[in-house]
Amino acid sequence: MNVKLAELESESLRAQMNPHFVFNALNSIQSFIAVGETMRSEVYLSKFSNLLRKTLQNSRQKTIPLAQELENVEIYLELEKMRFEDKLKYTLEIDPALETELIHVPPMLLQPFIENAIVHGLAPKPSGGTITIKIDTISEELIRYTIQDDGVGRKNTSTAEHVSLGTDIVRQRLSLYHEIGKNALIYDDLVDERGEATGTKVELKVPVS
Repeated sequence: MNVKLAELESESLRAQMNPHFVFNALNSIQSFIAVGETMRSEVYLSKFSNLLRKTLQNSRQKTIPLAQELENVEIYLELEKMRFEDKLKYTLEIDPALETELIHVPPMLLQPFIENAIVHGLAPKPSGGTITIKIDTISEELIRYTIQDDGVGRKNTSTAEHVSLGTDIVRQRLSLYHEIGKNALIYDDLVDERGEATGTKVELKVPVS
């Protein structure tokens, strides 16, 4: 089990820093420079290098403080917001009872689903949209991550291999961390009263220590 978990954690690092994300980040920096937005390119580069450093640091840990995971997520969202500008909005709703500095969680679980929501849910939508990330308590041993977007829905988009790989790795990691099995990761395709897609909701049950 420990060997399998180590392999999956290594794969999580590769999925988190996938070539598409790195290419888009470098392309954004180039675009800012090309239009004379030097300051913006410097801010973006600083955030991008910070995210790379933190991701590499976290990949060496079995668990990290929840606050640290959230910090990485916010940096990632800030980078994507700079890239998509007004097409991307996001909110973070954290249960105030959670002691994020004291609670430890497995690293690198959130970003693959957030990336999936942005690239395949919001980016194809002309007006863009909003991602809502909620974290609340299930029990002393479990917390819940909820990632919800108001994008085009899973049925109206194709999922790139690297994204499905990233989310599948998370599913496998969760199944090894505890015995929740398939219920550790739940997808919900959101629809309106006419049955038309209004987005996607993903819930992860995450072990804490």
